[in-house]
Amino acid sequence: MYYVEQDVPQGGVRICIRSMRRGDKDVAAAHIMNYILGGGGFSSRITQKVRSDEGLAYSAGSMFSPGIFGDGIWGAGYESKSSTVALAAKLIFDEIDRIKTMLVSDEDLALAKSATIETLPSEFNSKADTLSVFVSDALTNQDPQYWETYRDKISAVTKEDVLRVANRILKPEEMYMLVVGNWDEIEVGDADGRASMEDILAIIGGSFTELPVLDPLTLELPSEQSLKTN
Repeated sequence: MYYVEQDVPQGGVRICIRSMRRGDKDVAAAHIMNYILGGGGFSSRITQKVRSDEGLAYSAGSMFSPGIFGDGIWGAGYESKSSTVALAAKLIFDEIDRIKTMLVSDEDLALAKSATIETLPSEFNSKADTLSVFVSDALTNQDPQYWETYRDKISAVTKEDVLRVANRILKPEEMYMLVVGNWDEIEVGDADGRASMEDILAIIGGSFTELPVLDPLTLELPSEQSLKTN
């Protein structure tokens, strides 16, 4: 777990892990899994739990982006007041555990499939968009049948596929977490003792590591800059 000390009103958090390439057989299931977990806006579990139910963040969710030349990424993010950063993280990991251990409902699966298929035309809104997609695919040697079979692959995803791919991708012990904010306030967690950053560290493992802030003009570490000026 990494943190950057910043005097800001809210703590910003990003959680991420490597996922898979676009040509992987599980990409369609991964898209559906992520939509249900945190990529589907207000209908997704992370958004409902962290924002709607608990009111801990204005925006909270997840993303899945398969890679072209290497592994892609799955990630979650949110901003919350310092005292509830840890609690929001705990709720996210609770939802990760839930989607890894319980089959999603028929309703959630149907909604995720429908929404994913219905948004496909947005990739081809104009001639320029369409040209960009296919030129990019050609330059990166992608499967020419990818878009032709996309809807069928999404439609074929089952609840068992979602459970399987969740267990394949979502491994908390391999995740990275970055926190930006007032670390002393964030670390102790909420006053009710529902979660602290030590609790989150116990989930993902490792240790707390502070990252220095680079100079925005020179991109040098403060220590490097001071050595040059002294």
